[in-house]
Amino acid sequence: MIKQIETTLLPITEFRKNLSSVLDTLNEPKVLMNRDKPQAVLVPIDMYKQMEEQLENKYDEILVQLAADRVAESAEAYIAHDDFWDELNETD
Repeated sequence: MIKQIETTLLPITEFRKNLSSVLDTLNEPKVLMNRDKPQAVLVPIDMYKQMEEQLENKYDEILVQLAADRVAESAEAYIAHDDFWDELNETD
């Protein structure tokens, strides 16, 4: 576990010195540290594409649900034309 954390955390100075080799061997996310504070995360491109696809799918699901909610809300507030006039005539 400690070894995994050591390979995941990467000081920015080490990243700068070994930029090409770090990118060539990037097979899991790496957290770039600056003065013991996380500054950025490097993610392998395949993992990034997978995350992007999942986010797009989730975003689509959210938009579909939002549209369905709006349709349901507008249907509740909708009064048919004939019903409107019938109700109006009843109050006279």
